[in-house]
Amino acid sequence: MSSCIFEWDSGDLELLRQTKRNELMQKTGVRMPSQAAVSKAITNAEMARNCRRKTRGISVTTSKMRLKCDICTRLFDNFAVFPSRVISENDVDDVSS
Repeated sequence: MSSCIFEWDSGDLELLRQTKRNELMQKTGVRMPSQAAVSKAITNAEMARNCRRKTRGISVTTSKMRLKCDICTRLFDNFAVFPSRVISENDVDDVSS
């Protein structure tokens, strides 16, 4: 759920990507590593150490939480793990208030 509430600071993340790109260029000799290769090379620890996180707006957080809850409910329904309405709409509304 934290990914629904927080997002990485885009400026910090871009600086980390540039740094990692330069590091990969020096280590591997590849002139211009792809964006995918750079992103894959960045660890969670590096992001936590070098990038700030900020809260999303209320409307974005609420919609992301609703989507995540809907997906979980459908998964539970499909696999018959839990009863069909594990999380009600009221539960989602309570979280967003």
